[in-house]
Amino acid sequence: MALSLVGPYIGPMDESEETTTETTDDVTGTTPDDRSADRSGAPVKSGLRRSSTNRVVGGVAGGIGERFDIDPQIIRVVFVVSSIAYGLGVAVYLAMWAILPREPKVPGAIGVSTRSREPRWHWLRYVLIVAVGILAVIITSSALGHPHYGRSLGLFWLAFLVVLAVVTMRIPARQLHFGRFIALLFLAALSFLILLSGAFYAVLGSTGVPIEGGNGLRAWQPTTLAQVQHNYRTAFGGATLNLSHVSFPKAGYSVVVSVAVGYLLVELPSNVVVDVKTHVGIGSVIDNRYDQRNGWSGAPFTPVPASMTSIASQNAAPHLTIDAQVGFGQIKFVRAVSGPTS
Repeated sequence: MALSLVGPYIGPMDESEETTTETTDDVTGTTPDDRSADRSGAPVKSGLRRSSTNRVVGGVAGGIGERFDIDPQIIRVVFVVSSIAYGLGVAVYLAMWAILPREPKVPGAIGVSTRSREPRWHWLRYVLIVAVGILAVIITSSALGHPHYGRSLGLFWLAFLVVLAVVTMRIPARQLHFGRFIALLFLAALSFLILLSGAFYAVLGSTGVPIEGGNGLRAWQPTTLAQVQHNYRTAFGGATLNLSHVSFPKAGYSVVVSVAVGYLLVELPSNVVVDVKTHVGIGSVIDNRYDQRNGWSGAPFTPVPASMTSIASQNAAPHLTIDAQVGFGQIKFVRAVSGPTS
């Protein structure tokens, strides 16, 4: 009698099964640690990314809300309100849209994760950050009275762009999607502002007028000779030096007044002989003013008062040497109708 045994086959594992298992792991891109983490059900927070599910425009507000557990609607309201204030919200949103990577889309299958196969330009993200930092340094240094940094940083950024262009031409071309286009457009705008600032400060420095003394509208009106300084400086803005109430000595007195960018108005006494020295990089010198309502002479300005026709009267008169300098702008000289009171 024949006996037949029916039961599970226990034998060596087939090589094709082992190969199939490993291939499947490679395709899904998961590891045992990843699968165990997915089965645990605990959400794992990664870095700040643009949301691929909770998005209206670029997913920036949704990504911020998911990362910090904030309602994305609140973030969107903040962006809208800040956009009304000089467009700051728009600039910040576009910058974050270009810099932040997009969150990979997760399929419906549980325990399977996909990695974004979209090529990324990581270098563009860092270049944008550096460009924003350089522009911030130029603006801050100019406001604090150190505008010479703008020229140096402009030259540095120009050399950096040349090197970047050479390196970029050596790497393979990649698809230009919308986010990358916005990033390149933002980089072009920042580069234009940096290079324009550098060129401006370079030309301004070539005029020889010092860029110092503060910014804004400044006015000096000394009434005695002891109050008169030898140097008056203004970087950006307008300056008015009113010397019409000062009694200058016959031996002479020298004053230097400068404005790097703006206008300069110098008011002189009616009885003083003036030795005028002017230096204008880009601009003009106006030596007359036809307005007597402010107490100024309507006649063209002359170094010697019109009433002093003789050499003796000129030698006996007070003397003043004015060195007026403007980098970009105008210089005006006016003479008071009446002389200073003793």
